[in-house]
Amino acid sequence: MAVVDRTKFVRSPGIELTIWDQPPFGALERDLVKFGYVEPDFAYDIPAFLLSLATLLVGVAALLAVEPEVGKEMIFAGLSALIGNALPRPIMTFTGNLGELVCSRAFSLQQRIVYEM
Repeated sequence: MAVVDRTKFVRSPGIELTIWDQPPFGALERDLVKFGYVEPDFAYDIPAFLLSLATLLVGVAALLAVEPEVGKEMIFAGLSALIGNALPRPIMTFTGNLGELVCSRAFSLQQRIVYEM
C-alpha cells in the first residue's frame, strides 16, 4: 500500500505552498506554513484512513482478548486520528495534526504498558 501510494504521488504534479487568502488578517492559520497537493485526490487519504481503522480494530481485539489497558489506548489512538482528520477543512488544519499527535502519544503509552509487563 505504501509503495503504491508513494508511486502515485511521485507521478503526480506534486505539492504547492498554500496561500492564505481566505482567513481574516491576524488569524492563526496565516502563521502556518502549509502545503497542499496540486491535484487533490482521495487516494492520498486512504493509507492514513486504513492505518487509523486498523489501529481501532486491533484495539478492540486487544480490549476483548489480550490486554484491556492496551486495547483502550489503541482505541483512543485510532479514534483520535480518525476524528481529527474527519472534521471540515478549516478546522482540520489544526485537529488533524492534534489527532496525529494524540495518536502518537497513545502509541507511546501502549509501549510503556507492554514493556513494563
